[in-house]
Amino acid sequence: IAKLGGSYHGKNMQVFKGLPSGIKKKYGHCSSDKNKGAGYIVMDYISNPVLLDGHKFDLRTYLLIASTDPWIVFHHDGFIRRSGVKYTNNTYSKTAHITNLKTQDKYPDHFWGFKQLEHILHKKHGFPEDFMRNTFHGYTKHVTNFVFQAARERLKRRRGAFMLFGLDWMLDTNKGIHLLEANGNPSVVHYEGTDLTPFIWNNMTELLTKIHRDTTKVHNPTVAAGYSHGGWELIFNEAEETFNKAPYNPCNLKEYVQTPWPKLLITEHVAALLESKENVIE
Repeated sequence: IAKLGGSYHGKNMQVFKGLPSGIKKKYGHCSSDKNKGAGYIVMDYISNPVLLDGHKFDLRTYLLIASTDPWIVFHHDGFIRRSGVKYTNNTYSKTAHITNLKTQDKYPDHFWGFKQLEHILHKKHGFPEDFMRNTFHGYTKHVTNFVFQAARERLKRRRGAFMLFGLDWMLDTNKGIHLLEANGNPSVVHYEGTDLTPFIWNNMTELLTKIHRDTTKVHNPTVAAGYSHGGWELIFNEAEETFNKAPYNPCNLKEYVQTPWPKLLITEHVAALLESKENVIE
């Protein structure tokens, strides 16, 4: 499955049987020329996806960089997108294979909630009863932080700025969890059929306002303390990293989340890092 880099909503996405002719020659090298665009993304097709009543689906979660200077990063559960056409592995219909096509919105029952999916996974596919709450939730939080850490050196830092990304996932019949992509232009809209909106966007706005405008209302914003706001769970705070003088290490996740950070010092450190006359939300 392949698409142009930087595209979204299923635009320019194609499904191939084998590597298409000429792709390696055209896109098989990296260029230092920034004007040549984002290139071409090719990935192995997941041939054994879990299906909902015969329909393919993917799962959306969110990565919110609430502050870029210092880095303060959150995770939030999202929703399910089910394709409108039943899936078979011998069709090249985009609506059967690509769940995030804009045209999928016209089909009924396109959006589902995580609770609804968890019940079906357990009853019909033999997944653990708490798979979404425990296995999927914990795994995606860990990988979301890893994605941020991998990209942080390439992201622009500006006081008062924030970034929102949509992360898309898929499940296979072996209970595997696959990250498909991180979308830097997710739709901030109402998702019919879920209990997600408008609360997720209201809470996001409140959280951003507290962080950028009144840090005194942000009590103990540490990963170790399990800080969250309306479903937005803190997964990284640069103040913790700075205070401990230890850069992020994906192999030390357990130790990182269990470290007893001094509450007052961390809160004051965040406030000091955020203090700026230019601190205007963009």
